Amino acid sequence: MKIVFTADIHAHNFKDYSENKIVEWKNGYFEEIDPSNNHLAYPMVINSRLLDIANSLIQIRDYCEEQGITVLGIAGDIFHKRAVLDTTVFNTIYRVLESFQRKKILIVAIPGNHDRVSNAHYSDNSIHGLKHVINVVENPEMIFLDDNVSMLCIPYTKDKDFLLSTIEEYLPDKPTILMAHVGVTGGFVGKNNYTMMDMVQAEELRYDLFKYVILGHYHKPQLITGTNNMIYTGAPLQHNFNDEGETRGFWVVDTDKRFNMKFVPIKTKKFLTITKETSEDLTDFYVKVFASPEKVNKILKSIGEDVHLKLEIQKTFQEVQRSGINIMLPDEEIISVFAEEKEKQLEGVTEVGLKILEEAKYGY
Repeated sequence: MKIVFTADIHAHNFKDYSENKIVEWKNGYFEEIDPSNNHLAYPMVINSRLLDIANSLIQIRDYCEEQGITVLGIAGDIFHKRAVLDTTVFNTIYRVLESFQRKKILIVAIPGNHDRVSNAHYSDNSIHGLKHVINVVENPEMIFLDDNVSMLCIPYTKDKDFLLSTIEEYLPDKPTILMAHVGVTGGFVGKNNYTMMDMVQAEELRYDLFKYVILGHYHKPQLITGTNNMIYTGAPLQHNFNDEGETRGFWVVDTDKRFNMKFVPIKTKKFLTITKETSEDLTDFYVKVFASPEKVNKILKSIGEDVHLKLEIQKTFQEVQRSGINIMLPDEEIISVFAEEKEKQLEGVTEVGLKILEEAKYGY
């Protein structure tokens, strides 16, 4: 059985690089329309960044339909803003997820931290209202996907003892997959691959006893180091400049095998920082120009029109040396120079400083 997984969708009306789009929901797709057309039954005004997010899900749906895959797992954070959910955001995502149901694709989803009112594992969540179109697992539960495939679903929690005891409780039932929304030490985040120190260690999730461990929370798609079957699905699209340079998409796992996971990239808009003139077509990018005042105009001319653009002027700072001390000098000379500068304020500074240094270096 093949299953598609994604997470960290973060549906929201993001302000940066956004504009309002007038669209019509028609045959499972959002179509941009001419606002002067007065014969439309259901015109909608949608934030363009939200539309990008919705279209990334539609690409996943179309892949499932083409490949004959009937199950999609969402490992948390369908929505971005906690506690308060915009009506247009909810309705947009509802329409898209309902289209999965119409195509007989089952969605199993757990709340992530952004879906919850608070970090408590018993707090209310924003995806409860999607229960009519997807299977929302609000408390730890084993979901049976067919006679041979079961998935232990654990929504986001900050209670480590609760998380680990839940896993141990269900292990005797031999679930095929663990799907959770949790931070694991050793996972990478950001374009510089910062290594996280988080709530649990990889081995505590007992990946040795599952065919697959599917996680949400970190936005970078990745296989956890030291494992062959534990992944962060990553977000289906880039959300900001911290994601710059990263490929985004979704994962397909084959439960008839072990260690059989495939990452499938999808076409979405990306974030890009420009520091020099370019001839590249940037219409599918959110662009930040970062340059000195002398270079800005040439760069802007090279980019052209119809580009989502922000300008950030590179500032220059003049170094002011407040002391005659050169850090490359030997320790004794540094103390002597400092003492000479302060001698008028503190009598005997040189002698005291050198004595302290001598004690520190040689122990006498």
